[in-house]
Amino acid sequence: MPQSRVAALWERGQALWRFWQARPRLRLAVNLGLAAGLLVFVAWYFWHDMRQVLAEDITFSLPPLAGALLLYGVNFALFVVAWRSIVERLGGPAGWRYNALRYANTSLTRFLPTPAWFLASRVQGYAQPGLGRRAALAMTALETLLHMWTGAVFYGLLAVDPQRPLTWLYLLLLAPVAAVLLRPTWLNLEWMSGGPVLPGIRRRDIVLWLALYTLTWVLAGPFFGLTIQAFSTVTPLPLPDLWRTWALSGVVAYISSYTLGGLGVLREFALTLLLARFYPTPVALLIALVVRLVLTGAGLAWGVGLAGGLILAGRGGAPEPPLPTDVKEQV
Repeated sequence: MPQSRVAALWERGQALWRFWQARPRLRLAVNLGLAAGLLVFVAWYFWHDMRQVLAEDITFSLPPLAGALLLYGVNFALFVVAWRSIVERLGGPAGWRYNALRYANTSLTRFLPTPAWFLASRVQGYAQPGLGRRAALAMTALETLLHMWTGAVFYGLLAVDPQRPLTWLYLLLLAPVAAVLLRPTWLNLEWMSGGPVLPGIRRRDIVLWLALYTLTWVLAGPFFGLTIQAFSTVTPLPLPDLWRTWALSGVVAYISSYTLGGLGVLREFALTLLLARFYPTPVALLIALVVRLVLTGAGLAWGVGLAGGLILAGRGGAPEPPLPTDVKEQV
């Protein structure tokens, strides 16, 4: 494709993006339409296929849900570790306790409609140590990008089939990973934070973040499996299918949330469609809705628990200063 045509397409894409971002009412209308579509989808299947759902004689078992709650807590801890590291490298406060409390507090807003509440809470939460709005948003953007991309790579590697050469194209998802490992400074996001980023990102930081976020996707498979096992009459899926289904639906949720300003309903759509390959559609839909309830309940439980524990212990006060900048660390 000629370079001029690529440039023209890029300009057109930027114009469409500006058009979308400048019209909050349109975004709200799209989100309400998606929510209404989900309700119609739910009503349709439960109206026509309720007998099939009832014929499954579905009952719930609490021990698998307890296991899912525990695994969610492990993942929550991994997210806290990664977040603290990101904040430190992009020039924020280095204190573990301060960042853990802010992460717990802001994580509670993830369950509110649209990501605006979450982003605003991140900006407000880091106003005390003097971080600008753009710096706090850059940290959140980097966190989101790393988790979304590790999910896409994780799914792509699981989808590669040596017998089907077309699936080898998924290996192209590794190209951005190789690029940032060669040039770690690309992830400093100076254009977004509005100035120099110190002490800056090192190659070993990227390796740590990729490992932590990939591990969260690995643990998400057993979490998903335990949630399904809570349905006593539903046959659990093999772990590779759980991983692929969860990773793909998670990437869809990220994209829809930040491009549509989403209410998160596309994750339920994606989960239902992906699970319908293995279960009757009404059962797949029921699983998707229960997964949403479990995610919300576990997220609130661990977020409130961590924040409450730190506050009661008197350990969530003033932020510790950033670590001294070492010029060598920027190489």
